[in-house]
Amino acid sequence: MIALIWSAIAARRLVSTGMFLLAALLSTGLSLVPWYAERATGTAAAARIAAAPPVDRTVSADGTVAVDLAGETVMQTFAASARRALALPVDGQAVGVELAGTVVAGERQLPMPLRYREGLCANAVIDGHCPQATGDVILSAQSAERLGVHVGDRIEVTVGPASARRPLRLAGTYHPADPLSWYWTTAGDAAWTTFDTVAAAGATVRATFDAMLSPQVFAHGGDLTAAVDRMRRVPLQVSTTGGALAARIAADRQVVARGVWLAAAQLAVIGWIAMAVAARYAAEEHRSDLARLALRGARRWRLLVATSGQTAVPIAAGTAAGALIGMLADGPERLPVAGGVLVAGLAAAVLADWRTTGLPVERLLHAAAARPPRLGSAVVEVCVLGVAAASIYQTLATSSPFGVQLLAPGMLAASAAILAGRLLVPAATAAGRSALVNGRVAAGFGALLLARRSSAYRMLPLLAAAGCLLVLAGQHWAEAGDARHHRSAVEVGGQRVLTVASGDRVRLLNAVRAADPGGRQAMAVVAGSGPGGVPVLAVDSPRLPYVLAAPASLDTRRLRPPAPPPITFSGTSLTLMASVPAADDLPGAGADPPTGPPVLLATLVVAATGAPVTARFTPVDGDRGPAGASVPDCRSGCRLVSFELLGGRAVELRQLDADGKTVITPAVFADAGRWRTGAGNIAATISMRSYDGRLALAAVPAGLSKLPVDGRLYVVDAPVPLPAAVAGPLPAPDARGTGTIDPFGSRAVPARCAPRAAGRRWSRPRWPR
Repeated sequence: MIALIWSAIAARRLVSTGMFLLAALLSTGLSLVPWYAERATGTAAAARIAAAPPVDRTVSADGTVAVDLAGETVMQTFAASARRALALPVDGQAVGVELAGTVVAGERQLPMPLRYREGLCANAVIDGHCPQATGDVILSAQSAERLGVHVGDRIEVTVGPASARRPLRLAGTYHPADPLSWYWTTAGDAAWTTFDTVAAAGATVRATFDAMLSPQVFAHGGDLTAAVDRMRRVPLQVSTTGGALAARIAADRQVVARGVWLAAAQLAVIGWIAMAVAARYAAEEHRSDLARLALRGARRWRLLVATSGQTAVPIAAGTAAGALIGMLADGPERLPVAGGVLVAGLAAAVLADWRTTGLPVERLLHAAAARPPRLGSAVVEVCVLGVAAASIYQTLATSSPFGVQLLAPGMLAASAAILAGRLLVPAATAAGRSALVNGRVAAGFGALLLARRSSAYRMLPLLAAAGCLLVLAGQHWAEAGDARHHRSAVEVGGQRVLTVASGDRVRLLNAVRAADPGGRQAMAVVAGSGPGGVPVLAVDSPRLPYVLAAPASLDTRRLRPPAPPPITFSGTSLTLMASVPAADDLPGAGADPPTGPPVLLATLVVAATGAPVTARFTPVDGDRGPAGASVPDCRSGCRLVSFELLGGRAVELRQLDADGKTVITPAVFADAGRWRTGAGNIAATISMRSYDGRLALAAVPAGLSKLPVDGRLYVVDAPVPLPAAVAGPLPAPDARGTGTIDPFGSRAVPARCAPRAAGRRWSRPRWPR
């Protein structure tokens, strides 16, 4: 029997090879499904974690500790207990202590916690030096400006309504080295100092523990939930948004896994039907073998073994090949999958030959098989049509993909093929008769043979469904690529993002513009975080529509409205024509007016590097006269930013020359539209008045205002308020009814919402009131 089966397989090599390939493809595909599902869900989770902001991976805990005795030991004990309770891998952690208080500088007070935290100096850029001795403190540049203090000044701190003021020394001002890093997601504005300073200010402080979780933590959301419960039982006050990230990752995994297993189910069904159809066609080829064996008196089971074995052996070999590939990829755990494929393939082979082995010899010797029962085929076809109708109805009724809706494409294609197949036999019969009548014998007999072989049309639903799923898979692949591109354009920015160290904006702009003079491939961007962690981006707006996939509703031209040109010059010496006006008609200078000769400070910026340069002028008392200043750094070009009156009560400006060339004419000094005081919520300590070809500056008191003090007069070379494109709700207006933004932790500046579409009529945007 074995020799008979082998000789039959060798004689029908084409059919046997086809069965082998079908079984190998099905076994390999289904064996690799678990491995692929794990890889796909892992890739989706890694992409979600990479796109998540650091705050979503941060766990913060705090508790009250006493630091009057063995303070640092108490803090380390607190940190150790928090780490034991967390018991999860982390990519970074920071321990610290803080105490609520108020920083006082003269008459100005600013509520601000006194805080110590590990790793501060490594994560901040400090102008001055890091706190080292007890009493040293650093403030943000914004807080120092609001208090009106500079590096080296003495300030005080109170930690309670009845506590005495403790002296501190401002050792420096700071700004975050990377505002978007996890370290600053939980570190707000504070007076940063040493541990001993906090411990000396209060016996009981709030200890803090912040940790950035590793990506593998989010593989199982339950681990984070259990860790948070353990930390709360210590007890600690715990806050984290990692649970939301874990939920999003779990939802992504569910969607990806459902898609993979749905594709696996389609492969299993279509693969088994393909093997069954191929086995049925092979059974037609076995009719002559069955007739010879039946004439020799073989029993039915021997007939079944002899014919089904010709199909079963290639199926078993193909299944074994697929199982071997699955074992190499994912280990022996996938052998049951191959076993299931083998059982399904053998069942298809046996069922295909079962009916044929029961036929009498005279029927087996017929060249054409008898017509199959019509009722069974009709029932199957009606069931397919019914499932297709149900899937289409569910698709139209709901937008959530579930149930038979997932089978709609394949069922619809199979239904169309069934209807086409039903029309194939009558059409072939009519075509054959017509060909015979017209004398085309070959064409007529070919069409009648096709009509006689009623099983031929059964291939149409299978081919249609498989072809439809193949086309859909290619379409989904292309759509996924486009969606990934668009998502990266929205979440990341351009196709490639290069992160550079923080530096001057002018140098960054010049470098990017030199690398891409056409302005179509690269754009300079400064990223930061505003209040509440809202991202703030400063962009080179003319390049925005070319480099990024900017929303169609955003008119980027409105981000750079027309503004007066900057005041620039090239030279090494400046000459200012200025004088000191009479005391008459000057604004009031308060109870303690400034005395002494006027000193005027001009702030400049080197055009090529953005480095700041200061020019100091001392105008003569009385009539106008020249006052000179040396600026060797401006040999290649500088831009004037502002004037500041440091000494004296008032000064009049008439003309500014650089190396004998006029930079500012009397007409420009007299143009009130070219000059402005500080913008935003500030207390201006300078007043301006332009008249008769001159610009008069006068010092005015800040009064009792607690706003930041600004005594500079700025050149108007940029739009004020600052135009901004806002995604989401508009910022709330300030006390003056003007919208403000806080760019990169600096002083809040006035802003207005830029119109969001081009080519439309726009009313003036209003801030919500």
